[in-house]
Amino acid sequence: MLESRAGDFPVLGYRPRLASSGLLVAVVLVTVTLGFLILRGHGLVASGGFVLLVFYLGILARWQRGVYGLLGYLPFAGVVTLALYPWEGPAVFNPVLCKDWLFVVPAYLGFLAAMVLRRERTLSFGGLPSVLLLAFSVLVLAQMANPGVPNLLSGLIGAKVWLLYLPLYVLTTALVASRRDLVFLLRFLVVLTAIPCAVGIVEYVLAQFLGYRELMESVYGDVAMLATQGFVYFEVGGGLLLRIPSTFSFVTQFFAYTLAMLVPCYALWRMDPSPRWRRLGKWMLGVAAVASFLSGARAAFLFVPMVLALTYALDRGFSGVVRVGPYIAGVILGALAISRIAALDLFQHVSELFGGYARDTAYGGLAQALASAPLGMGTGTNTGAARYAFSDPSKFVVLENYYAKAAYELGIPGLLIIWGLFGVLIWRGFQVRRRLRDSGLHACSAALLAFLITMALNSFKGWLVDLDPINVYFWVFSGVLAKLPYLDSRPGELSRTPTEESQ
Repeated sequence: MLESRAGDFPVLGYRPRLASSGLLVAVVLVTVTLGFLILRGHGLVASGGFVLLVFYLGILARWQRGVYGLLGYLPFAGVVTLALYPWEGPAVFNPVLCKDWLFVVPAYLGFLAAMVLRRERTLSFGGLPSVLLLAFSVLVLAQMANPGVPNLLSGLIGAKVWLLYLPLYVLTTALVASRRDLVFLLRFLVVLTAIPCAVGIVEYVLAQFLGYRELMESVYGDVAMLATQGFVYFEVGGGLLLRIPSTFSFVTQFFAYTLAMLVPCYALWRMDPSPRWRRLGKWMLGVAAVASFLSGARAAFLFVPMVLALTYALDRGFSGVVRVGPYIAGVILGALAISRIAALDLFQHVSELFGGYARDTAYGGLAQALASAPLGMGTGTNTGAARYAFSDPSKFVVLENYYAKAAYELGIPGLLIIWGLFGVLIWRGFQVRRRLRDSGLHACSAALLAFLITMALNSFKGWLVDLDPINVYFWVFSGVLAKLPYLDSRPGELSRTPTEESQ
């Protein structure tokens, strides 16, 4: 089976010489550049450039550092964005793009260099996924030339949002080269989860005593209104749903993060070889669910139970569905006890919300896009970030439906490709789940597959797949799911038989 390790593949004789020569040329160029900057009185710039260069070289030498750096930065990216708002420097260095320049780009370059030097090889995904990904990329780039695109910048922003994180699907299959790598990845994500969830829950509790607006302004200062989207809250059954951003720029990102983190928490609980780590995963699963309910995103009451129910059903069948009911009820009641919201009122509110999503956003948005632009208006014309590049932002069409966005920008062909790609990923996920023999990997596949299904359904409602951090986690989790059969065929020291505690 394919592995992502340097020692598994022969290195041709000229390749080390090529790498050494390239490194020598780079060192000379950097030395000359730094010396020139210092002589011209730009010592601070030279120092900053040197530090950044060392950072880049560290990732280029081992691209896995870039991926882990990205995953470690995502839960706290909002802190950087809000701290530097409003950004008055060059747009290309906007804090929103920090994760791309600091981690994504060097990780991609390092991975390409490793492939050229025969230190990495990619997993074979089969014909259909590769064809769909290639066709989608070509269509996105071709639609940049659509007359409906107002300018080149909006088209570039649209292409970046559509395509930049797709390669993480490939990189993740190389990142998780063994069971040990998978367990380390899960532990890493679960440990990070504790901080944003704790911050969000504490913010909600304190807001009950100190006042919502007062607390948000004391924590976020001048950007509190931006982070809370105007201090919006919802009165439901005598309680309040407060918009809590935690360590993110706004509430939707925090909700999306907690929703995604249900996956590694469940997987760690069910497959880690250490009882302590399994207990941590189990407890953090409940904490992440409660934090999601308290985020103020009403969609949490639809999609968190959906992820949990699908995960238990895919992992344990009918008995899993029976078991998860009391668990979900307990988690929801815990969140309601903190928020002091009546359960019946919440149920009625969520039912009305679901009806509105189905009628106005899922059906209405898609119908509007297909009727107004069956061949597409061009890349970026319905991408949220691209509206800032419009000369007249009032002409930006808002469609809160990922599939409607695909149809509006890329036409019916783009919509069909997106549906085909999601369908193939989910179908392959079902195939992976059926083939796995190890119970821990089977549980991991169930959580990953449940997340992909939920995201496919959520895309009728919004753009989570476009936004941080789901734009990263969606492709990382898809890559992990694709790699599980190869880990199952290589049993090692981290395989285990489930105990009663993990059941």
